[in-house]
Amino acid sequence: MVAAGSERGQKYRVWLVGFGEWEPERWSDVPPESVAIEAAEEGWLSVDEAAVFVRSFNTAMLTHPKRVWAIPVPVVVRYEGDLTAGQTVEAEAVDVRPLKKAARGIGW
Repeated sequence: MVAAGSERGQKYRVWLVGFGEWEPERWSDVPPESVAIEAAEEGWLSVDEAAVFVRSFNTAMLTHPKRVWAIPVPVVVRYEGDLTAGQTVEAEAVDVRPLKKAARGIGW
């Protein structure tokens, strides 16, 4: 299910999907059309973690009457608001108050 030659650093969200009359034969089959139900995990997974989840889940579902399947969706993790190298930073754009409060809370 994971594309051949995928980079080891690729991140995935595993989604549980519903499907119609399609009949999977192997854990790695992908439904031709499906509807997303929910993310299987809160965050992202490595290629190895996604493979273990998808293989385990789909193998179990091969003999189950419920028409639910796990599919890996490649994702890119972005840090909204993060700096880029060489970017000018104005002091008023930096709020250290939450860090000061946290530091007091841990006795610093």
